[in-house]
Amino acid sequence: MKVVPKTYKAIFENIKVPVTNTTVKTTAIKVNGILYKPDAKEPHKQVVVAGVVYIPVYKSKANDTILRKIEINQQGKVNTFNIGNLTYIPLKVIPKSYAGVF
Repeated sequence: MKVVPKTYKAIFENIKVPVTNTTVKTTAIKVNGILYKPDAKEPHKQVVVAGVVYIPVYKSKANDTILRKIEINQQGKVNTFNIGNLTYIPLKVIPKSYAGVF
């Protein structure tokens, strides 16, 4: 565990990351090569399509401060879709430690 960066220790120790404004603002998840952040300003409802739960996220901007870059729990291309400026990603690709942040 000494060699695991602090940002990723929660994943390896299976500890939930505390949900704070700072955590939400500085965490992003990489899906299909693009970094996405949770929408901290306005909560949006989850969408269920063909039995899969999708959550809304938005593309990270170049000037966003990102302290935690999370890798997904799936290999290969992930099915996503857009509604307006939000992208919906499957909830199942988010590590359980970070589910509360998203």
